[in-house]
Order: sequence, then structure tokens, then C-alpha cells
Amino acid sequence: MGVVTFCRLFQQSLLENQTGWVGDFEVATSGGFWVAIRADTEFHLTQNEETGLVWTYGEVKKQTRIEVLKLLDEGMSNSSIAEILGLTRGRVSQLRKSGLDAGFIGKNGKLTQSGFCHVYGTE
Repeated sequence: MGVVTFCRLFQQSLLENQTGWVGDFEVATSGGFWVAIRADTEFHLTQNEETGLVWTYGEVKKQTRIEVLKLLDEGMSNSSIAEILGLTRGRVSQLRKSGLDAGFIGKNGKLTQSGFCHVYGTE
């Protein structure tokens, strides 16, 4: 089975199962040189009426951090956030501390102005 055939079968399987996948990989070439990039990236294949199949992707760790910040802003506890997102309480605590250190949340757990911009992508 060639690579193209495999990719087509993989795409069809994703469409039929309405799923995505997460890759942890090293990539790339830049100007003919290999560049070491390591990323946790989540890929989703969707059917677009105008253009056909469309891959969308995002950074898993960044999206998790954003989800934790949103839930903290809503006043949720670390335990509740951990349960909702499938994380450990320790990981939520780490993300809370990094959000506090970065100035994204205040000591009360509410988003600061820079936190709001980080979470919602506004300037």
C-alpha cells in the first residue's frame, strides 16, 4: 500500500468515524534543511461544502491551558476542572500557577486583561 493510498484510507476512516487524532512528532524542512520541531498537535478532518476535505489543527497544550483559564475564570475549583478536562489536580494546579505567573489570572482566579486577550485572541 502506497503512502497516498494510506492517506486516503485514513482520511475516509476519520470522516466515517467523525474523529480526529493527536500527533506528537518531529518535523520539517526549512530552506532545504531539516528543522527539529516537536509538537503535540491535534488534527481534525472535516467536510467543507465549498472546498471538500479540510484539515484543521491546534496545539493541545495551549488549548488545554486556555480551557483551564476559562474554567478558573468561571470560579471552578481545581478538582472540578481536573474532572471535566480529564487532567490531574496537580496539572491543573501547575496551569493555575503558570497563569498567575504570566499575569493571565489574578489571585482570585479571574482573568486579567492580558489573560482575556490570551484566551479570546483579542488585542
